Amino acid sequence: MKRIYWLASFPKSGNTWFRIFLKNYLSDDDKPFDINHSLKNDFLASLRELIDKVTGLESSLMTHEEIERLQPAVYAQWSLEATEDRYVKIHDACNEVLPDLPIVSVKGTKGAIYIMRNPLDVVLSFADHMGYGIDKAIEVMKDENSFLCGKKGKPENQVKQRLNGWSGHVASWADARWFPVEIIKYEEMKEDPLTAFGRAIRFLELPYDEARLKKAVFFSEFNELKKQEQEKDFIERSWASGAFFRKGEVGQWKVALTPEQIRRIVNDHAAVMKRFGYLDGIDPELLKEIDR
Repeated sequence: MKRIYWLASFPKSGNTWFRIFLKNYLSDDDKPFDINHSLKNDFLASLRELIDKVTGLESSLMTHEEIERLQPAVYAQWSLEATEDRYVKIHDACNEVLPDLPIVSVKGTKGAIYIMRNPLDVVLSFADHMGYGIDKAIEVMKDENSFLCGKKGKPENQVKQRLNGWSGHVASWADARWFPVEIIKYEEMKEDPLTAFGRAIRFLELPYDEARLKKAVFFSEFNELKKQEQEKDFIERSWASGAFFRKGEVGQWKVALTPEQIRRIVNDHAAVMKRFGYLDGIDPELLKEIDR
């Protein structure tokens, strides 16, 4: 049976970049994959169309809780129908919808790659993408009840996705006990892409080819993605954002956030940031003031 590899992340942590790399690696073409073509047919866990198709029911008539309880069965059934392993983007936290039953299902899952990024940088991209001010984004990333989509009114093309806040999201995937999880940091992808993406290729049990890897990394460089977006826009760019591929930098927070904003984010997420090395490089004097 073919199964699902989840490509999971809190929003604006590098998931799209990773998926474009994967498309370039899988296609093994002599030119970069078109960013719009590569993603318009991608699998997205939260698509209402997928849930409706597999269940034969109208999810728009269901409550969010009813949909969540159905999702594990949807993904299990979907994996049974697969002719090859699927690589599926997901922003949901890996919550249990029933005792010992995660939202992604156990039967249908082969493993997960969790793409993690420093919350001090995430907040800048997240704020821009959602049309928030930075202070609002900080509050959303702290909120254990935060979610994407699922607002009252006309149903969106995606169902509600519970985020659990940044710390809760990271912990839900990093500590998932039902299947193997490979954590890849955005910072690793920037600093040493061949090693980071190469580790992902091995985890996904794809044929490893160094020349192919180098080409896929080159075709997925930020400047190439930004160039394509400037030439023909990008289907995943939100209405609130001027560009999906903004700067792609590591450590932008050092000049873009105020000391008070840094203090708030670190105070909200200190335990998880410490666990994954994201307190390194922060002013020791500031850290003395953090409630931990």
